[in-house]
Amino acid sequence: MILSKTPNIISLKNKKEIQDLLASGRKVYTKYGIIFLKNLPEATDKRIAILVKKKCGNAVKRNYIKRLLRYFIRKQALLISKNNRVAFLYLYNGKAEYKKIETVYLNALNRYEENSINSH
Repeated sequence: MILSKTPNIISLKNKKEIQDLLASGRKVYTKYGIIFLKNLPEATDKRIAILVKKKCGNAVKRNYIKRLLRYFIRKQALLISKNNRVAFLYLYNGKAEYKKIETVYLNALNRYEENSINSH
């Protein structure tokens, strides 16, 4: 499934690749869950996984959260463009609102970018 109208963003569905990303990717912790980031130099396409645990609610709520995250990815494609493998692991069990999710994820990703620039 193509997640975005911008080119080269595809959903990550391969179980082995997702497990590798979760095991060896850099982690960004947020109130709503963890973002895993990894850059594979040999890969040219960007692949993104959205993982929502069952404890977050019923299927309707989980699908709503996935829609919100896909919309966030479409709007902020440039922010995560430095990594070609990204996974959003959503763990929050409360009420999900797009503005709050967007603010938390943007702040966390901006802090991560600042830390990665300062560490080089």
